[in-house]
Amino acid sequence: MIDVDEALSLFAEHIDPLESERLAVTHALGRVSATEARAKIALPPFAQSAMDGYAVRAEDLAEASDKEPVELRQVGEVAAGDTGRLPRVNKGTTVRVFTGGRIPPGADAVVRQELVTADKSRISFEAPVREGKDLREVGEALAKDTVLVEPGERLDERHIAALAMCGHAEIDVIRQPAITLLVSGDEVISPGIELRPGEIYDANTPLLSSWLGMRRYRNIEIVQLEDDRRTVEKALRKALDQSDLVVSTGGVSVGDYDFFTDAADTLGLETIFWKVRQRPGKPLLFAKGEQTIFLGIPGNPGAVFISAYVYLRRVLDLLEGTSEPGPAMHRGVLAGPVGRSAKRVSWTGANIRYGEDGKVHLEPISGHRLSQVYRADAIVRVPAREGEMEEGDVVEWLAIK
Repeated sequence: MIDVDEALSLFAEHIDPLESERLAVTHALGRVSATEARAKIALPPFAQSAMDGYAVRAEDLAEASDKEPVELRQVGEVAAGDTGRLPRVNKGTTVRVFTGGRIPPGADAVVRQELVTADKSRISFEAPVREGKDLREVGEALAKDTVLVEPGERLDERHIAALAMCGHAEIDVIRQPAITLLVSGDEVISPGIELRPGEIYDANTPLLSSWLGMRRYRNIEIVQLEDDRRTVEKALRKALDQSDLVVSTGGVSVGDYDFFTDAADTLGLETIFWKVRQRPGKPLLFAKGEQTIFLGIPGNPGAVFISAYVYLRRVLDLLEGTSEPGPAMHRGVLAGPVGRSAKRVSWTGANIRYGEDGKVHLEPISGHRLSQVYRADAIVRVPAREGEMEEGDVVEWLAIK
């Protein structure tokens, strides 16, 4: 049996990223960048007006005042999106410009429309203007060749927008893994069917499929299994042949109907570890074949829930080559006492509150069953030690989201 930190390290030692593929940027949300991406253009790509107003030469308005306004002759108009030839601003002239429109040659400032008096083509200015006022220079927001995305970044809507506005139609990302979920247990039946004595409704299938779906994983096959050695071995063999990642629930403990550990050995998988000093989820199994990762999670839905956020998250991040594989742990303070084990890390749910001290305060939820933690905001890691943790003690936690 190993501790939690050793288990997390062993995943990193034994899992390599999958190969890359090229996707349209608009289809890359949630994917992990395989390469660096730089801005193909500067932003803005041309000098543009930041306001609706008039493009001028600042020196023409140096003596303007409300008592002695300066009058300029309007010689043209430029709207956002105009791509034709621009009128030139010469001494004594001005050009009407709109937000986002190109700055005509000769102009070095923009005067907002509410600060002028317009009479047909004669525009009156009652104050000087600073050179560069309300004018966006080329590259002012972002220089060409600026790094937009580093390898290993998981792309969110901000990355997608930045890539698109800087000229990227496609990007190289790590291929998503093909995943098979093997859900075992003769006692587990689908919701909607009347329970018989000894049966329970299946929470693990909807839990894991929803968890993966929320994270935009699409290539998933779900197989529900009876507690039969041949059935388990056959299903595991097929899953290993067609998947990058196999995740099982149940069947990894030491009971007479727990067959996954023996099936993994029979099929030639290398067991990296089995059993972690933690609760829930002690009989966690990590094994690997030539091209497939196998993560065996005990069938308790609370253990499945916590294992998804701690261990499945890490496995997926490593397969996709993220530069900072999860779980993303933070530090906060307990808002109440919580029990702990002398020999094992305990994972427990908590609700997040923000204190006047600016720290995250975590209100523990008693127990780690799914029925107890499903409304939690966070999972708290309670270190192994004698006695009880008290209000104000510092702990590590990860967000449920």
